Amino acid sequence: MAELRDSGIIVVGQVSWGTHLCSFYETKQDLLDTLVPYFKAGLESKEFCLWVVSNPDLITVAEATEALAQAVPDLDQHLSDQNIEILNGVFNLRSVTRAWDAKLKRALARGSEGMRVSGDTSWLEDRLWKDFVEYEKQLSDFTKNRLMIVLCTYALMKNGDAEILDVLGTHQFPIARQQGEWEVIEAAELEQASTNRELKQAVERIRVLIVDDHALVRAGIRALAEKISGVEVVAEAGDGTEALRMIKELKPDLVLLDISMPETGGFEVLAKLAAEFPDVRVIVLTVHEAEAYAMRAFREGASGFLLKTAASAELEAAIETVRRGERYVSSKLTKRTLLGYGKTSTDREKLDRLSPRQLEILKLIAEGLNTKETAHRLSISVKTVETHRAELMQRLEIYDVASLVRFAIKMGLVDVE
Repeated sequence: MAELRDSGIIVVGQVSWGTHLCSFYETKQDLLDTLVPYFKAGLESKEFCLWVVSNPDLITVAEATEALAQAVPDLDQHLSDQNIEILNGVFNLRSVTRAWDAKLKRALARGSEGMRVSGDTSWLEDRLWKDFVEYEKQLSDFTKNRLMIVLCTYALMKNGDAEILDVLGTHQFPIARQQGEWEVIEAAELEQASTNRELKQAVERIRVLIVDDHALVRAGIRALAEKISGVEVVAEAGDGTEALRMIKELKPDLVLLDISMPETGGFEVLAKLAAEFPDVRVIVLTVHEAEAYAMRAFREGASGFLLKTAASAELEAAIETVRRGERYVSSKLTKRTLLGYGKTSTDREKLDRLSPRQLEILKLIAEGLNTKETAHRLSISVKTVETHRAELMQRLEIYDVASLVRFAIKMGLVDVE
């Protein structure tokens, strides 16, 4: 009974005989993405497979067969050899375990190594819920002593918080498939979910990528983010190029993004995300307090702008706000950030031409630092500062220091006492 079997589900991996899993899904495609690899692995492992299709409004036997055939080219032969059954039906709570036990014995007699089953619960009426929960408990006891693996699937849209908690308490390995993304629901999160809101977040987590070129900063942000209920940090990236690659591979829900990074900077990442991954939300995390940075971040598509000097509680507030589809601005900045108050479109367009490094140098020039002081502050050479200053003057079409200072003040890059 201790033998491990391939579940076919990437976030589950191998499971032992007697495992009773549950998977929540959001869409029809999420359901197919769960069950097709599950049954494909079963057939490849010489197991008898039983796929019970319960709701033809969601998926029909023909659709299930067609989807599995795309992953299993010799499915017709498996059907002919009775290695798998795909059929309509609902669970008769009193007789289903007897029927499955009989199918298992026949399968073993024909040479199968065991049996894997899946049935959907979308047919279940509210009045039967309590009986069904008790059945699920009995099914766990029934399964654990047999050469069987059972996967029960539940529609998130159909189940409320109380029902979700019931389901999680009767299965060994809860997972979720939402909008093409996998989630593993950790037991510790469920034990700590004392309210409906916390329970919902445990099931519907937000997947976060942290992007910053300083490892210690990333570690600090990660430590804070992982304390927030409903947040899962999926990865870290040290520069914009790595971030774009990870976004393409991991498809996070939210990116916590630094602006000033080597090679591909934060603003460039924002622009590419807006074009290629418009559903990924971004909160800019930066040391730059000037409103010009925030304004540009929002124009490039950011959903939030948070200063690294903010209190840890503000990170949670920012994530929750953006999660609701709203914009978040750091409490140290004013609402003018969102409105672009007092600045002409021509000024904004000029400012957008500057790189993050050029914005830093413009700010330091306006604060009165000379070339050597600026180079020392930024840990770059004097020649590099001179090159950036010449380029930013050309991009802004401003060719004297006094006019640069006035422009910086007007754009809110520096404060005037």
